[in-house]
Amino acid sequence: MSQNSLTLPTTGTVSGLQMTQAANNALDMLNTLASGASAPGSPEAGQLWHDTTNNILKLRSLDNTSWIKLFNLNETAYTAQPNNIAVAKAITGCLPTAMSGTNTTAAITISSGSATDFTNAFNIISAGYSWAASNGNAINGTDAASSTLANSTTYHMFLCSGTSGTGTFASASLTPTLPSGYNSYSRRIFSFNTTSAGAPVSYTALETEGGSITAWLGTQLLDINSSSLTSSARTFYTLTVPSGIKVGVMYRASSATNISIILTSGDESDVATVVNGDWTTVPGFDFFYGSNVNVATVLSSPRDGLLTTNTSGQIGARAQTGSSNTFYFVTRGFKDWRRS
Repeated sequence: MSQNSLTLPTTGTVSGLQMTQAANNALDMLNTLASGASAPGSPEAGQLWHDTTNNILKLRSLDNTSWIKLFNLNETAYTAQPNNIAVAKAITGCLPTAMSGTNTTAAITISSGSATDFTNAFNIISAGYSWAASNGNAINGTDAASSTLANSTTYHMFLCSGTSGTGTFASASLTPTLPSGYNSYSRRIFSFNTTSAGAPVSYTALETEGGSITAWLGTQLLDINSSSLTSSARTFYTLTVPSGIKVGVMYRASSATNISIILTSGDESDVATVVNGDWTTVPGFDFFYGSNVNVATVLSSPRDGLLTTNTSGQIGARAQTGSSNTFYFVTRGFKDWRRS
């Protein structure tokens, strides 16, 4: 590799050997595409440069002012991907296929796939990886202190790539410091919670439309068992789903109090529910327990459906009346759109 001059001597006395050496140096620069950690000096329009710092093949612009990025090069997998990929936030595969262990022995198997990095500049190829908390603050490991996952915490799994290759890394931060050599490009590919003892909350992940994940919990959770739901304003409840991002929640909910209840997504406006069973007034209700003049019999009507959390993993609930209402909410799973 070299970044020698492409111009042969045209003045002075030059020996045949010197001319041959100058020609060989110029040919070596062409042969290696001016490979180097920094841009070649005195570039010309249309010149190619293999940027070995960022592993990108670049072309000098016709006005000779800028380097145009052509291909991102993976020197470990020996692959190339076009730069400035047109498909925004594309992702496929990269799913957790097995989750197990304790706060110190946590292990996750991650499937193969691909993901456009956060800047839409590079398509990262996943060969499939075995992640473990015990790998420490290194590739296929975590920045968790002492390689011990924290209790009741959300961890985000990243696919990352750089001069050293490609792998995965887990962090409680959405902007982690990635391992050296793997920090050129990255993309969050999924997230998971830990229990009160720091073990991963396992789920079965299904890839759905647009590369999103539908995650069915291995064990459904009674996240809300409250006897103090009020009517004056909605109460926010934190669920056992990833926080820091907004996810959809699959659930079942009901009440044991003679009232109607309305549920709201994390970013939805707070609204007051109507009288039990009354659908003649907006906004209606989600479910009720009891009787009403509009209903022929006494009903216990549990509700199941899809809500969206805020970034704190919360949904809202509000009762028709009173301040000591019973409210049950079972979290069955969540939907991660993998766009953030």
